Amino acid sequence: MYENYNKMERLIHLHKRELGGEVAGMVDGFDFEMGMVARAGISAVRLSETSSVLFAAAPVLGLSIKDVAELRSVLADPALAQLVRLGIRGNGVDDETAFAIARGKPLRDLRILDLQAGTITDRGLQALQSSKALPNLITIVLTGNPCRSSVMMNEDRAYWIAPAGEAFLDKAQRRAVVSYNPASVDWPPVFDEYAWTD
Repeated sequence: MYENYNKMERLIHLHKRELGGEVAGMVDGFDFEMGMVARAGISAVRLSETSSVLFAAAPVLGLSIKDVAELRSVLADPALAQLVRLGIRGNGVDDETAFAIARGKPLRDLRILDLQAGTITDRGLQALQSSKALPNLITIVLTGNPCRSSVMMNEDRAYWIAPAGEAFLDKAQRRAVVSYNPASVDWPPVFDEYAWTD
């Protein structure tokens, strides 16, 4: 089984640009899920220029955005409605970024928001926690931010678990415990690695 998986990974690596099609030329990087481009990394400036083409070309569900300074204008883009995971990392990620996300109507289906390595305080986190624009949010990854209000720590990672994610987390943790493998280097699993458990 693993031999076939390794062959598949090698083939994807060798032909990644070709398999990525039109998306490959628009983004800085991308990954496949179930044979399709599902996650991509792109600058906010480039996203503002290509979002309608990008989202028409592939079922991109996860996006990592760079250039935080240009981010606020991109958040109003209705094409972001299909995202279930959004990553925005770095020094420019601050309370103003959190306020902009909290007001963002296109992010209603977002499940995981990754805001690592920023300067978000409890004030910015509270805006996200009370946002009506993020009803399906499961978690916010806050590692490296100074906020501490209702933040859960797991090893060296920090999270806020949204109300919609509490039951989901319990179910995922129970499944993770059942899958315990003492030989695994990936044990214990961290929340953002098993947050997609159904």
